[in-house]
Amino acid sequence: RTTDRMPILDLLKKLFGTQPLRYEVSGKTIIVNKRKTENNTNPAGSNDLLDLKGKVLNEKGDPVIGATVAVKGSERSTATTLDGSFTLRGVQKRAVIIVSNIGFESRSIKLSGDAEITVVLKLAPTEMKEVVVMNTGYQQLPKERATGSFEQISEKKFNQRFSTGILNRLEGLSSTILMDRRFLSPGSYKLEKGNISIRGLSTITETIKSPLIIVNNFPYEGDLESINPNDVESITVLRDAAAASIWGARAGNGVIVITTKKGNYKQATRVTVNSNLMVMNKPDLFYMPYMSSRDFIDVERMLFANGKYDNDINPSNQMRPAISPVIEILASQKNGSITEERANQMIDSLSHFDVRNDFSKYVYRSAVTQQYAVSLSGGSQNMKYALSAGFDKELLTLIGNDTRRITLRSDNAYMPAKNLEIHLAVNVASALYNNNAIGEFGSGAWNYFNQYPSKLLYPYASLADEEGRPRSIPRNYRMSYINSLQVPGLLNWEYKPLDEIRLADNATKKLDLLLEAGINYKIIDGLQLNVNFQHQVANVNMDRHHGLETYYGRNQINLFSR
Repeated sequence: RTTDRMPILDLLKKLFGTQPLRYEVSGKTIIVNKRKTENNTNPAGSNDLLDLKGKVLNEKGDPVIGATVAVKGSERSTATTLDGSFTLRGVQKRAVIIVSNIGFESRSIKLSGDAEITVVLKLAPTEMKEVVVMNTGYQQLPKERATGSFEQISEKKFNQRFSTGILNRLEGLSSTILMDRRFLSPGSYKLEKGNISIRGLSTITETIKSPLIIVNNFPYEGDLESINPNDVESITVLRDAAAASIWGARAGNGVIVITTKKGNYKQATRVTVNSNLMVMNKPDLFYMPYMSSRDFIDVERMLFANGKYDNDINPSNQMRPAISPVIEILASQKNGSITEERANQMIDSLSHFDVRNDFSKYVYRSAVTQQYAVSLSGGSQNMKYALSAGFDKELLTLIGNDTRRITLRSDNAYMPAKNLEIHLAVNVASALYNNNAIGEFGSGAWNYFNQYPSKLLYPYASLADEEGRPRSIPRNYRMSYINSLQVPGLLNWEYKPLDEIRLADNATKKLDLLLEAGINYKIIDGLQLNVNFQHQVANVNMDRHHGLETYYGRNQINLFSR
């Protein structure tokens, strides 16, 4: 009997050191198994060892955390850290390395003597699920580490809808964002920041009721139309009070965080081309109930008989306010210029017209949207880049209104030294908006008398004759008064709406420039220094040209010539 004592682990190591068995300690249990014979995966005569270092990345270039890196045929293995890196010491130069992780396809890599490697894992076909990463505008966090209520919209989900605007693409994709179209006209479907809300209104002030928009970690005050939707990588919607701890009171109406696409280090050049075409039918003007021309004429007859228009047709009225054709005919009958039979014939011919037919034929059209985009991304050991260009063309439902937009974006990052990254991005958007349409059916633009009380366009108006030539309708002054003028130098005072669409020359030009710069320095693991800068310039130029042939030009000349 001996009084010598030895720790159990030291004893096991001594007992099994030369045995063809191995052991494992699990709690108070010792498990003994047959030792596996280590295969010699190296060529004969090559027994050199090296300290292997490397990184494990996914297909987007992001680090894979916790991936297992093992030497085939041995017990040697390790796991990747937060930045995807790993180290295996004493590995044979021709060994086979197996890299695996849950949700990814495993890879076997035969070493060729290099001390550093980079391994890219592909998602397993049965595990092709999105990894939800919340972007608060300051940092990116995995879903399980994020606090507060948020909604993540990935690039794949975002591209399920087609539109040239970011907010329009979000419509129907998020249950969090409420799209308010109540004040949009049928021919205008573009949503703006004032048309959306996230958690209701926290203020009664119209100017600050919109959600806070964050683009690449900075509040964005410009027009979102300046950002091409094809450049968007992901969108995170912060929808509770936790966002206020990051962005303050501005987050009271919710926050939309937009992240644009960037390149990846050690990535081959990737070229992406997108082309979209959308056709939208013109509005159905017959969908809503509308008073018929015959009923409208009956009302005009009744009002005329009760003296409603006596002041308008009074010869002493110096304003000569515009009146409808039916009232003009009834006035001519009243003063004896035409007979009652002739008046009835003329009015009956007008009752067969429905101005909605002319609007559908000459004012509205099917809207066509074309979008083209091309992008290049990639990177080397110390540089990554993303370049994109886009061209959009829209023919809106109102004839005379169209849009053209060109966007250019460059996003580059450089690593001149270890742990130091310099970032520079430029976004340029140039847009041309032609606004030559007169207005929607039923809008105030079609009032033939704009002073109080204004007079809406009558339903029996005719905008063109049988051959499609524009017809004149009353505008501000009585037709009988205009036709009776015999003043030398006066220009034609007729108003033909279809000619006005052709002669209009109204355009808005927008130029947006967004410059981003930043420096990121990794001090130690878990501690980084970020310095970011953003400069934004927006220039809007509105041109309104009224030529001599337009009604506006002729009206101004005549008013100063009478």
